[in-house]
Amino acid sequence: MNKIAVIWARFNPEITQKLLQGAVERLKQSMVKEEDILIVECPGALEIPVLMKTALSRNDVAGGIALGCVIQGETKHFDYVAGECSRGLMQVMLESNKPVAFGVLTTYDEAQAHARAAEGPSNKGYECADVLLEMLHTIKKVSA
Repeated sequence: MNKIAVIWARFNPEITQKLLQGAVERLKQSMVKEEDILIVECPGALEIPVLMKTALSRNDVAGGIALGCVIQGETKHFDYVAGECSRGLMQVMLESNKPVAFGVLTTYDEAQAHARAAEGPSNKGYECADVLLEMLHTIKKVSA
């Protein structure tokens, strides 16, 4: 199996580390070997697309999982960071022709973020691992 890139933003680490744990846990449950999981840390959500593009440019990387957390504040900064991260990842996905599961939380408050990062199958990192694995399987079927 090719590698899976997991790019995670360390901004709001009490949340993003749990997303990372959920994604890695699910990948391992799905028989992805630890050495096939490329984990890359970045400062924040805005920086995820460039690192994802770099990872997906490798021949041995089949797809990626983007993990981050942007919590709405009192300014429009939230809109720009969340929107540009999303747009950038879509562009990377289309240019690379490789799937990216979008696990960048965009919540109104910290409580919502913590709820989405809780342990178990409802953890958004865990869910993103499922989405990516399904997309890799589907792309393989469609391109055969």
